[in-house]
Amino acid sequence: MSYYVVYNFCEKTHLYTRARETTMTPETPLIIIDNREQTPLTFQHFSSRRGTLQSGDYSLDRFETRFTVERKSMVDLIGSLTAGRDRFERECHRLRGYDFARLLIVGHPDELPLHLSRRKTTSKAILGSLGTFEVRYRLPIVWEPSEARAAALIEKWAWYFYREAWRPFKILPAPFGAAEITQ
Repeated sequence: MSYYVVYNFCEKTHLYTRARETTMTPETPLIIIDNREQTPLTFQHFSSRRGTLQSGDYSLDRFETRFTVERKSMVDLIGSLTAGRDRFERECHRLRGYDFARLLIVGHPDELPLHLSRRKTTSKAILGSLGTFEVRYRLPIVWEPSEARAAALIEKWAWYFYREAWRPFKILPAPFGAAEITQ
């Protein structure tokens, strides 16, 4: 059973206080799968539907401009970092504007040599490009060995993002000594 916490805002103290814990409403995250995704993942816990996304392969209903996951298979990753590099870099650049963006690779880095046997590139070059893109585009890269685990991870990210997106921002007290610094 999933729970979320309801907070009450106190006008006098400008702080949020915990009111109660309650079960999740039937309105849970709806995952949007891009229409161009040829082999979509199967989700076990959340509903999904097809839709057109500006960037990425998976997003959340009502948060399409804030949450996105770009999924790559090993073959797709290699193609994106070799022949389709310019297009992939533009995609990564667009992902910088999202509150939550991830590059999810289905596979393991140790499998790269198996997929590179007929290519003129190396595992080291692919991993180097990924490291560069991770820093250049502030895009965390996550490896998952199976499609089932990749789908579960997207559901986990969707759940936490959805939960946090609806939680009001807390007004935190000033750190100790902050008043002395500003005077």
